[in-house]
Amino acid sequence: KSQAANNVGTTADAISAIEYATTMGVDVINCSWGSNFPSASLDAALDAAFAAEIFVVASAGNEGANNDYMPKYPSNSSAGNVIAVMASDNRDQRAVESTWSSNYGPATVDIAAPGVRIWSTARSNAYMYLSGTSMAAPHVAGAMALLRGRFPGISVTEGKAKLMNIGNDPLPSLAGLCVTGPRLKLHRLSADPDVLP
Repeated sequence: KSQAANNVGTTADAISAIEYATTMGVDVINCSWGSNFPSASLDAALDAAFAAEIFVVASAGNEGANNDYMPKYPSNSSAGNVIAVMASDNRDQRAVESTWSSNYGPATVDIAAPGVRIWSTARSNAYMYLSGTSMAAPHVAGAMALLRGRFPGISVTEGKAKLMNIGNDPLPSLAGLCVTGPRLKLHRLSADPDVLP
């Protein structure tokens, strides 16, 4: 469903979109949006997407908050297919700008990806620089789509484990800010498995 002109949608709209994507059999859903309120109906839609082997990538939020204590949804959902993404800058630091800062969470945010001054599409057939975790999440969503293209039979559980264990660069600057302190590393994620001892 389309958003209102003020860029705000409802949880019901989000659930409808996830249900539609699940029905259509997509490989990855990008959720560059968030709410402070949990929803059993949203969790049910995410669980149905998990059962359908769909990756769900969610932005962590832009309030500079620790999601371990101030959860955002769907980023903090317990569904096993959700990958929560924080934003990093061009110095591999947590993105901290004058008007916004990336949320983080040592236990609840999975990975970081670039999210500052990203050249992106905009309304009315335009392009512009945008920043935030909504710009970081699509990097991970694209990576998971490439992973599924490279390894068509990979399950969501296997793919998420590969992202968390192999498909990243652990960085001291991100240590303690997300689950393993890594930034997305597409080459490692999509490379053939190492079979040499």
